[in-house]
Amino acid sequence: PIDSISTSVLTTGQSKYCYHCQTNVHVKSMHCRICMKCVEVFDHHCQWLNTCIGAKNYSYFIKTVIALAFFCITHVAVTLLIIVRYYTGDNEHIMPG
Repeated sequence: PIDSISTSVLTTGQSKYCYHCQTNVHVKSMHCRICMKCVEVFDHHCQWLNTCIGAKNYSYFIKTVIALAFFCITHVAVTLLIIVRYYTGDNEHIMPG
């Protein structure tokens, strides 16, 4: 959400001054109102991970999204396999007896 990002910074050359943090920060930094801190190369605040996504953790965020997508695809594939085997009569491995 756009309201979680604060723009109360003063840009001077290669650095900014954040009035919330009261310090100089990187030019591409933004202050997050949810975390109450400045994040270098701010991308967004992730509500599921409860943290800001920026330069230092962006690769971990991408790996998490890829792993979650792989898990979802695997879950759907296994579920479809079980359903197909159940309705085609090849279900002795699924439901013995």
